[in-house]
Amino acid sequence: MAHPYTQKEIHRITRHFGLTPLKAVPVSSLYRRNAVYQVTTSTGGYALKPYRKSEASSTNAMQQIRTTVRHIKRLKQKKYRNMPRWLRTSTGRYWIELKGTPLYMTEWIQGRRMELAQDYTALGRALANLHLVSPTPSKGPNSSILSYLPGWKARSGSFQRYMAAAILQKAPHFGWYQLHGPACNRLSKQAWAYFKRPSMAKLLLKDARRPSLVHGDITTLNVVISENGHLYIIDWDRVKLGSSYLDMAKALRNTCQFNPEFIQSFLLGYEEVRPLSRSERRLITLLFSLPQEAWNGARFPSHTKNREMMDIFVRTWPERKQAIRVLQQWSHL
Repeated sequence: MAHPYTQKEIHRITRHFGLTPLKAVPVSSLYRRNAVYQVTTSTGGYALKPYRKSEASSTNAMQQIRTTVRHIKRLKQKKYRNMPRWLRTSTGRYWIELKGTPLYMTEWIQGRRMELAQDYTALGRALANLHLVSPTPSKGPNSSILSYLPGWKARSGSFQRYMAAAILQKAPHFGWYQLHGPACNRLSKQAWAYFKRPSMAKLLLKDARRPSLVHGDITTLNVVISENGHLYIIDWDRVKLGSSYLDMAKALRNTCQFNPEFIQSFLLGYEEVRPLSRSERRLITLLFSLPQEAWNGARFPSHTKNREMMDIFVRTWPERKQAIRVLQQWSHL
């Protein structure tokens, strides 16, 4: 559970940003209590957010938010239109520190979730425009596909071993593993084989050497259509240097509900801004097809979150297969 800030603390924090709060309401996300505070002032609504440190990084929260802010400044400089406005403190900084935690403020975007095909077209455009922003030079690590490959292959192997044991022991979902587990393994093997092809190996190397700015966490909950119809992507804690192809595959998987119409609309919007080659289309399709949720669900099957993840994967498997076919047709795979 995130630290519940008192009204007095929130008042003190917002004053640093030149605001006087009238009311502050904690809002929980899918996995976190008090993930953000909706602050009402006489000049409008704002989001006060404790910065969510990445546990996968060896750096501390202060180092991470400095990197995040550097990327936010770059997006602002390039006039990126699909991000809420970040507020500055009276000293010109984009955050303050309280009890060892950085906190930042943005405008609060009031609106609705995506529900129309045109919303997904707008999301595709927004993501393509993000990926076209040239990042500031950095010598630090980036989240390239090549950096993930060893871990993915290890999880794929663990999944195969767990699947065999689950069938023998008649563990939860053993019937599904028996019927559909081989198809998951085929999808993984197809990706490993394609990644070795010269054209794909060249693309993977380029992806590692020339990373893009990526959001890293585009989900349905992180996309809002404002009251005037403009699409905003929120929660930029995970903005970083990484693979635009992986960012796109994750966004497709996490927002389009495996709906063919939404997928096609997303792809149309993306390629209106950033046309893709056949190799790039194939790479995105292969990344989308990897059964990563099944790998994670089988990794620690006794964990509640992983069990829930596997339940969702099993329940949506027919729709996922249909979505994979849509992408295979798009990529001529």
